[in-house]
Formats: sequence, structure tokens, C-alpha cells
Amino acid sequence: MDLSICIVNWNGGEFLGPCVDSLYEGVGNLEFEVIVVDNGSTDGSAAEAGRLFPGATIIEHGRNDGFAAANNIAIERSSGRYLLFLNPDTVVEPG
Repeated sequence: MDLSICIVNWNGGEFLGPCVDSLYEGVGNLEFEVIVVDNGSTDGSAAEAGRLFPGATIIEHGRNDGFAAANNIAIERSSGRYLLFLNPDTVVEPG
């Protein structure tokens, strides 16, 4: 695995889908995984991401312990040689 892309989500419903979608369309030839740690969202965004992106790892943490704690959870589940910490309001351009 080349790259683990770690995204912390908290009620990011309008952003998370386009972000993850852009990863699958734009990363190119890298072997990568997407790990989303949800910090207790109440907008259904984690469940929606799981439905739209079955290849992504969605971790529903259940509470908001903060950005750093959620990234540490993602690191524990990652298997990539490199880590990319990405905010859910980011859209990756192809290439």
C-alpha cells in the first residue's frame, strides 16, 4: 500500500462526499486507502460516506475527542507507506 489518506469528519455532509469522490477519481496510479474517522457527527455524513464509498474505511468514533485524537485512530488503522491527513472540505484535482 502506497498511501493512507486520513480524513477526520464532524458534520461534514456537504463536503465529505465530494472530497472522497475526488480521491477515487484523481489519485492516479497509487495504491491507496481512505480512512474516515467520524467524530460523533449528527448529520448522517458517516453513514452516507459508507454507503457511497464501500471501499473506504469508515470509523464511527461516536464522540468528538478532537482532531488529533481522531487522526491517531486513523493512524492505528492505516497500512500505507505514507500518510496524508486531508480535511473533508478538500477536493483533489486529477493527477
